[in-house]
Amino acid sequence: MKRLVALAFLLTLLPLAAKADERITLCPAVQSINPPEEFKNLKMMRAGADGWLFALRDLRRAPALDETSRTQLARLVQHLLANNTKLVVALVPNRILTSYTYLTPEITAEMPHKLEDIRSSYFAKLASIAATGALVPDLLSPLENDRSAQNVGLFFKRDHHWTPTGSRIAASALAQDMLALPEVTDISAHTFASSIAATRQNTGSYAEYAQKICGTTLAAEPYDYYRTTRAEPASLLDETTPGIVLAGTSFSSDRFNFSGFLSEGLSREVQNVSVDGGGIDNSLATYLASSAFTQQRPRVLVWEVPALYLFDKPAMWRQLVPAAGPVCSDVTALATATSTLAGETKLLGDFDLKVNPGVDFLYLESSDAGLIKFSLRFMYIDGKSETVALERSTRAENNGHYFMELSRTHSTNLRSVTLIPEGMSHGTIMARICPGMP
Repeated sequence: MKRLVALAFLLTLLPLAAKADERITLCPAVQSINPPEEFKNLKMMRAGADGWLFALRDLRRAPALDETSRTQLARLVQHLLANNTKLVVALVPNRILTSYTYLTPEITAEMPHKLEDIRSSYFAKLASIAATGALVPDLLSPLENDRSAQNVGLFFKRDHHWTPTGSRIAASALAQDMLALPEVTDISAHTFASSIAATRQNTGSYAEYAQKICGTTLAAEPYDYYRTTRAEPASLLDETTPGIVLAGTSFSSDRFNFSGFLSEGLSREVQNVSVDGGGIDNSLATYLASSAFTQQRPRVLVWEVPALYLFDKPAMWRQLVPAAGPVCSDVTALATATSTLAGETKLLGDFDLKVNPGVDFLYLESSDAGLIKFSLRFMYIDGKSETVALERSTRAENNGHYFMELSRTHSTNLRSVTLIPEGMSHGTIMARICPGMP
């Protein structure tokens, strides 16, 4: 019986006959494996049926979490829980899984993975994240099952993002699972309603690539722009602390109203701190380092992440994990030093300090919000050193607070920390070496 069910599912994944209308002709240059840096995620772009464009990213499996990533994500979950915040991961499915009927036979023949393998990789990643203690609802099945929305489009034809329709379905599924959390039900409920505020045009990343490389002008895709509002007016009895915060990528942009639909489904306000073009970590790193987080910790933190993204960035975890833990003050710090920046490489502190590798961390607080790209050089008493690069998105409001967990591979005393800026930086900067959580 199981074999019959599996066979029935695989048959639904077979591409349908390509539609003849609106077939796009692309120049060979966009099929390159080495596109310009700004279009690095659109390798080997191909034209599908009915005006759809696909790239190699669409045809790949969701990369699995390696052992280090699983360990660090579990630490992040525990650090947040220690401060009464529950982590929820909103894993955005691969675009191809709801638009495979627009593949042409030529694209299907070139696919590096079978559709059933791409689908199963989503659920494998879902299970791996769930094992770390985070709540990670299935957003793919609701998108696959909502046949009433298929003709509207769950993803744009010529963009990697979902449409507001896809966003609404995913947010509704996410809300349904989140409503089982006591952290959510403890928050006062209100009525939210979403309505169409305007009709907008979406050019799309794939269309922009075709325009720049081929000179091909493709029609923008119209979509309904939604706004979500609270039905009843605010009152003095309302909670003033943010109960639920969403930190995500451009999929959580106001264009797609993901946070609004989530507020509607939860009947509770969702504060959106997402960052367009910031990768999976920039919005979360910026938020966790902000006074908004340290002074008013939310009950639930939703981390929206596209399933195609990797989690194997050591510098990312070394920022996120300590930032999620307890606040490091003058009283709790192992050492504190203050310096003045003047655009040059700066010794932040000469410590000669015994530290706990991979647990203790460096905390920086700069008066210069323009300090968004720099490196830190850690020197150890045995003469060994390590240099780590940090970068904040220019699309997020930088708060001048930074975290960096000390290396697990250096067990001798920390001798000094030096800041190497990229560009001019000015003002004062405070450096603290802080005790961390395992």
